[in-house]
Amino acid sequence: MAYLKVPRFGKVGKHWTHSGDIARAVLAEFLGTALFIFVGVGASISTGSSPETDGGTVMTDARMVALGIAYGLTLVAIVATFANISGGHFNPAVSAAFFVTGNMTFLKTAAYIIAQLVGSILGAAFLRAAIPGSLLGHGTARGGVTTLAHGVTQAQGWLMETIITFALVFVIFGTVVDKEKASPLAPIPVGFIVAGNMICAVRFTGAGMNPARSFGPSVVFGEWGRHGQHWLYWIGPIGGGIIAGLTYELIFLCAPKKGHDEEEDTTKKYGPSARTGTQAATQSVDQSVQNQPSRTARAARAPEVKVAVPPASSAAV
Repeated sequence: MAYLKVPRFGKVGKHWTHSGDIARAVLAEFLGTALFIFVGVGASISTGSSPETDGGTVMTDARMVALGIAYGLTLVAIVATFANISGGHFNPAVSAAFFVTGNMTFLKTAAYIIAQLVGSILGAAFLRAAIPGSLLGHGTARGGVTTLAHGVTQAQGWLMETIITFALVFVIFGTVVDKEKASPLAPIPVGFIVAGNMICAVRFTGAGMNPARSFGPSVVFGEWGRHGQHWLYWIGPIGGGIIAGLTYELIFLCAPKKGHDEEEDTTKKYGPSARTGTQAATQSVDQSVQNQPSRTARAARAPEVKVAVPPASSAAV
């Protein structure tokens, strides 16, 4: 039977007992998100130089590939840098999924999300200060703000953002949260799915998949999408992230091991005494096997050879 950890609202957590750990983790989320926004959104601005009739930018195939590479590689580098300090979230949708599945406390989640949003604003502010106004773009996509393309309805945009964020968080749970699969190379598949999501969705929604990525530029540049579309860049990613986290936890991560299943079935069928007797018998067999010399050791022993010595002769000379 699968069990899901209950979200924790109380204590901060055993890894947060020292104020220095709190400060370093929150600072890592703040700084990592600021760097991600500066480089990623900066790539969106620098590659969007051809104006459309509505004041936006032309989304060519080359630009989609360039954005996918820029966002994917940037996230790989930043996650690899800060993963051992804060876990490398940089995304409220990821933090929300960790909280709902019981992998983070409420206080830690709230601190992470606040740090991510403030870092996003800082990264966008540095972009606005570093790039001339004439090169920031025009219209609702000014400053790399995420917005829906013409002909894409809000329902379609919400669905797209939900699915691509589901894919992102699902990969994170499969490569980071699952301890049996976790490895130092975990940031690489995360970067790959971000690059793929960008190429898939940037033409239609801007491929937000991160409320912090959409929030910072909107605050700094004062653009909130056509017809107030900014809400879907929160509801879609957070909803998709939570669904992905719950799906992986309930179906894949919480699945009991084979040995645990057999032990549980034996207990249900014969009672606790049967399991105890089985364990005792197994230990007895293991002990007897250990006490017996191995076949190799028996073969290695040299056979005893007895030599008969004839009695001394008593013949007279």
